[in-house]
Amino acid sequence: MHFILVISVFYCFLLAVIKPKLYYIPWAIITFVAAFRFFVGPDFYNYYYIFDILNAANGKPIYIEQNGELLYVYLAKFIMAIGGQAQLQFAISAVLTSYFFYQGFKYLCRNNGLLFFTVSLLYLPFLYVASLNIVRQLIATAIFVFAIRYIIENRLYSYFFVIFIASLFHMSAVILFPLYWLLKWNVPKNVVFAIFLGIFVLIFFNPLSYISFLVANPAYAYYLTDPDYAADLGGLDRIFALCIIFFSFLCNLKLDKNNLINRIMANSLIIFSFITVCALHVYIFNRIGTYFKPALIMILSLAIITAVEKFKFDRTLIKMTATIVFMLLFTLVSVKKAMDYPSYAQFTFNFALFSDPVPLVVYGDLAAAQVN
Repeated sequence: MHFILVISVFYCFLLAVIKPKLYYIPWAIITFVAAFRFFVGPDFYNYYYIFDILNAANGKPIYIEQNGELLYVYLAKFIMAIGGQAQLQFAISAVLTSYFFYQGFKYLCRNNGLLFFTVSLLYLPFLYVASLNIVRQLIATAIFVFAIRYIIENRLYSYFFVIFIASLFHMSAVILFPLYWLLKWNVPKNVVFAIFLGIFVLIFFNPLSYISFLVANPAYAYYLTDPDYAADLGGLDRIFALCIIFFSFLCNLKLDKNNLINRIMANSLIIFSFITVCALHVYIFNRIGTYFKPALIMILSLAIITAVEKFKFDRTLIKMTATIVFMLLFTLVSVKKAMDYPSYAQFTFNFALFSDPVPLVVYGDLAAAQVN
């Protein structure tokens, strides 16, 4: 993980000094690192295992195909057909994730270079680290960010088609279909007050224990039944939830919702607040909340840009200051991950896309990371 920090410092430095039209260069660097990482992230082993199962099945249907995430399965089968190995699937996944996030954020920033700069910095701690682990869902999240343009342009069928594609990477993306209407709703202020009051109450009351969940896919049922995922989280999580609620509430009151992008982001934060509170009682809701973290990134970036313009700060100084602050934040996230998971405490490259892995250890203990 220390190697990722070094790359990230370089990424942030490039963002701070190059022109906005060249921002694709630092994005390409972190994409390269994600594409050729080896056993970085707890789920890396599982993806390798799934690839090996599909390869051993030799065309016979297996359980992973019954989950409905067929596009990821067929991507693996295509790679096998051309003689590729699992690392090629990671490389393609990294490219897809970065491409859709980059294009989606670029569209939402509307040629505002400073805003895109800030969004790109916040992408590191909020989404990039997660993309090294929950690979399929981050592809689906990136596709959703890309699809927001179709909400803005009132293109219902295009939005539904793209979200359908996202659901073939991760089935949880089916919850995004009704957002075409929900995110455009101009919520009255009295309703905003009522919603956030209800969300606040949920911090101290667990209604989920009284709801019978109908889980269509048994592959994910244990998230709702396993005590490890149902346990109530501690005080720090409650403080974080309160911060999200307070920030989201202020944004919904202060943002100009005549601007459709602002309205979509504000409504996304309402949903994110609700999901964050639900995650206090059933941890898996954190995974659902991943789809709404891009909105948090956009709103935080917009708040920073607004402050810069209001107080007429020097933009170069702001860029350098923001780079340092967000690098410190990313460092904290990275160190925490490395403490929790051995696979994050090392970094290894594997450039062998069509042959057995040839690990190139840059830092740490690869053997410890390979223990599932």
